[in-house]
Amino acid sequence: MNNTRDKTGILIYVNLLLRQFYILADSGINEKVDQATWDKIRDEIQNEFKLGHYTEGIIFGINEVGKILSSNFPIKPDDVNELTNKVEF
Repeated sequence: MNNTRDKTGILIYVNLLLRQFYILADSGINEKVDQATWDKIRDEIQNEFKLGHYTEGIIFGINEVGKILSSNFPIKPDDVNELTNKVEF
C-alpha cells in the first residue's frame, strides 16, 4: 500500500467476523486530509454496521474515500495504476 510514487495508497479493511474495520491511508493522503475527516467517515460506517447495514456502510466508506481522492489527488496525465483495485474476500 505504501509503495506508490506519491504515497497515495489507501486500504479499507473489513473483518465482519471480528466486527472490525480500518481505513489506512498512506502519508501523502494524510498530509492533505485531517483526522477529523477520517473520524466522520469511521463514525458513519460504524453507525451503519451497528444497524446491521454492512453493505451500506462499506459503500458509504468507499464513496467518501473516492471523493477525498478525486478532489485532493486528481489524475495526472502520466499516472499509472500502481496498486490493484481487486476486492479480495
